[in-house]
Amino acid sequence: MAPESGRKHAHAIAAHVWWVSHRGGSGDRAITVGTLAGLALAAPSRPDGPDYGPLLIHLSDEGLLDTLRAGWNTFRTYDPDLAEAARPLHDWLSAPTANDVRGLADYARVLVRAGLLEYCSDPARAESDDILGLMITRMRTYAERQSTGEFFTPAIIADNVGEALFTTNRQPGDLLLEPAAGTGTMARAAAAALRLHGMDPASYH
Repeated sequence: MAPESGRKHAHAIAAHVWWVSHRGGSGDRAITVGTLAGLALAAPSRPDGPDYGPLLIHLSDEGLLDTLRAGWNTFRTYDPDLAEAARPLHDWLSAPTANDVRGLADYARVLVRAGLLEYCSDPARAESDDILGLMITRMRTYAERQSTGEFFTPAIIADNVGEALFTTNRQPGDLLLEPAAGTGTMARAAAAALRLHGMDPASYH
C-alpha cells in the first residue's frame, strides 16, 4: 500500500535507488533516472485510470526493456526538443548486456511495486515532491555534491517560494524562468501553488 502522504510516497520510491548499486543494472545516474522517467510515461492520466502495474511486473526482462524503448521512442517523436535529455537511456537500451537487462528489469519492477504509476497518475501526489531530485541526491555522495556546487532544494522550501511568488497577480500566458532548473523542483512548486489557487498550470509557460 502506498503511503497516504504524497511526500512520503515520493521518498519511498526514491529510496529504491539502492537496487541499482547493490543488485545489478546500470549505475549510471542518467540510466537510473531515465528508467524511472520512462516508466512514468506508462502511468494513467488520472487516479482512476487503468492499472498497468500488473502487466508490467509480469513481462519478461526483455519485454520490460522493449516497453521502455517504445516509451522513449514515442517521447522523442512527440517532444523532440527533449530528445537529447532522453538520449542516454535510448542509447543504452540499444545494446545492453544480459546482466544489464536482468538488473534493469528487476529495478523497473521494484519501482512499479513501490507505486510509481499510482504516484504519477495523481496530480496531488506528483506535485508534493520531486522524485527525480530526491533520487539523484541519494545517488551522490556529499563530496560529489560539494565539488559540483549543485544543491537540491528541499520541497518545503520550494513550496514556500512557489506560494510567495507564483500566485500574486499571475495571468495565463505568464512565463516562469528558472535558470538553475535542475530536476524542476521549482517548476513543480509553481504548478502546485497555481493549482491550489484554482489556476491551471498548463496555461503558463
